[in-house]
Amino acid sequence: MNNMFIPSFIYGQILSSTLFMLMCLLQFYYTVSFSAQMTQRAEATAILLNESFYNDAGRCVEQSIEMFTLEMLHRDYRVRIYDCFALDFTLAHSAAATMTTYLILLVQFGLNNY
Repeated sequence: MNNMFIPSFIYGQILSSTLFMLMCLLQFYYTVSFSAQMTQRAEATAILLNESFYNDAGRCVEQSIEMFTLEMLHRDYRVRIYDCFALDFTLAHSAAATMTTYLILLVQFGLNNY
């Protein structure tokens, strides 16, 4: 009978590594979620401002608000990292797809060893 004894410190290492990975993923998710939510709110601000100003203000104020809202509508509010890629859920989806692909490759190479 082959009795495999796994030392208890191995379980501690596995648990520690798993918790660390989960905390990193949770931090990444919250960073991406906050950036996407901030972008969505910033884009909605111009529309709300344009809908809410009244015509009883003077013509100068009306033109200023209109020019300000037009400028806001044409601006890109996405959070970008070094102007290379946007920090939103697209990044999270791409990261998950990349990790899944590498995991499949590791499993396939691992199966070749047996």
